[in-house]
Amino acid sequence: MNAAEARKITYQNGTMLFESNFKRTISFLDDAINSASRMGNFAVKQAMSLPSIVQNEVIDQVVTHYQKLGYKVEVFDFFCLTEIQISWADEDNN
Repeated sequence: MNAAEARKITYQNGTMLFESNFKRTISFLDDAINSASRMGNFAVKQAMSLPSIVQNEVIDQVVTHYQKLGYKVEVFDFFCLTEIQISWADEDNN
């Protein structure tokens, strides 16, 4: 297989790459939220490790997903690292 063929296959399977990384990220963050809330915390901050080809799209959809559920979501971009913070603190009590 030459590079052009490999690129074509990669682009054709981009949806699968997005879906698998989105589901994995949501599962990871759900576990972190569950654990943090059981410990009495009102937020989690996690580093994100995603393939660059889908990173922006996955992060955008993760933010949308949690905002629809009522969470406050912030994304922090550092050199070679992206972190996401999800908070469920009652804003009236802060």
